[in-house]
Amino acid sequence: MKIRISFVSNSSSASFIIDKRTISQDQLILILNHKDSGLEYANTDAWELEDGLNYLKGSTIIDNFDMRRFLKSIGIKKVHEWESDNDDWEGWDLK
Repeated sequence: MKIRISFVSNSSSASFIIDKRTISQDQLILILNHKDSGLEYANTDAWELEDGLNYLKGSTIIDNFDMRRFLKSIGIKKVHEWESDNDDWEGWDLK
């Protein structure tokens, strides 16, 4: 019999990097303002975003906001890097 003696959470962390040269200015603005998107899941925890010169980096410790779903909904087709407690990708395509 196994006994776990630690805190267990339903939340998980995640992060991503997008090459800004692969997205439009409109898409960038939508991502930067994702918590105000009006989608049914947008009123949940927002992601922290770093707007670099050639990249957009996002991270969260609670991934209740479905960023992958949101990126797909605004036409983002390629993410340079995605890491999550649930899955890891180096460069994935949204289909």
